[in-house]
Amino acid sequence: MAFSMLLFLPHANSQSTTITSYLDSENFSLKGQHSNFCGTYYYYYYDSFYVGEKIHGSITSSSPISFFIMSTPDWAKSGVGTGDDKCNTTLFSYGLVLPSVTSHSFDYTVTTSGRYYLLFFNTGTTTASISYTLFSVS
Repeated sequence: MAFSMLLFLPHANSQSTTITSYLDSENFSLKGQHSNFCGTYYYYYYDSFYVGEKIHGSITSSSPISFFIMSTPDWAKSGVGTGDDKCNTTLFSYGLVLPSVTSHSFDYTVTTSGRYYLLFFNTGTTTASISYTLFSVS
């Protein structure tokens, strides 16, 4: 389901129009880490981001999680999903990183056209109930 809405934001002494397009909204649970692993993760990807596109989103979680937005090259470097996951500080150097969040709004400007991944990473021991919403702003 997609929709657009108009937001009127003040600009100097006049008003400008910003068009916001709904991209996605999800609610899900992410189990805590298993003793053999450094954490558990869940991800989504979107294929049609373009250079300069502005993404706005919000995340809430019942316990601290880390959140990432990664381009395809960053995703490949991270090793997530390949059995070569970089479960150390190098994982936190790829893309937009929000470590240990329970509630956060973010803005991100796309730097490379193509597929982008949203990664939710739980290194805690309890299950996290997570909600997120994502918009494209132009």
